[in-house]
Amino acid sequence: LLAMLVTCRGRLPAGFSTSPAIANLACQALDTELAFLAKKQALSLTRYADDITFSGPVPFDVSDDVRCIVESCGHDINEEKTRTLKRGQPMYVTGLSVSEHDRPRLPRPFKRRLRQELYYISVRGLSEHATWLDSKPEAVRFRIGGQLAYANAVEPDWAARLKAEYPSAYRDVARSSSPQSDAKRRERLIQLAARVTARADPTAGLYVPSVTIS
Repeated sequence: LLAMLVTCRGRLPAGFSTSPAIANLACQALDTELAFLAKKQALSLTRYADDITFSGPVPFDVSDDVRCIVESCGHDINEEKTRTLKRGQPMYVTGLSVSEHDRPRLPRPFKRRLRQELYYISVRGLSEHATWLDSKPEAVRFRIGGQLAYANAVEPDWAARLKAEYPSAYRDVARSSSPQSDAKRRERLIQLAARVTARADPTAGLYVPSVTIS
């Protein structure tokens, strides 16, 4: 049943909502080794999917140790995405700016683009803005609505200011929760569960870990 829930036609799709949980299970041994390294070096460790970050108050270099651990767990380091940053440079962890000490922040380019799109929607309207982007209004609404939900989760104060600045545009694209939308979501989940149970597709093979921590 678990294999049927997390696969589609016998395959594991990229970007599935269950993928983070599967990735955490698959990286259990990797996380254990990386956490031990971070503790030994008095560093902070952050991993989100395949994005790994070590940080600390003084300069350090654990690149060789990390490479050894990652390769021993059956993975490879993407050298093109490997960065060593110093205080004073723009620093990002899992896509969020950590240059300030109090809390993670949304990247400035993200804020600038989102504010610009809300401005255009307030001036042109959602349909005309979608036409200018050569897209469908519903697709633009879903995309910007998702970005607003993300902004609310990271910087709710900034998102609230955005709502006050562009109330009509915000209302046109923001995701809202209501008894009706919750009921539709429950109905879709029930339909999906019925389809999964009724499927005759071959189930995916069991995951066999390369390293087991007991």
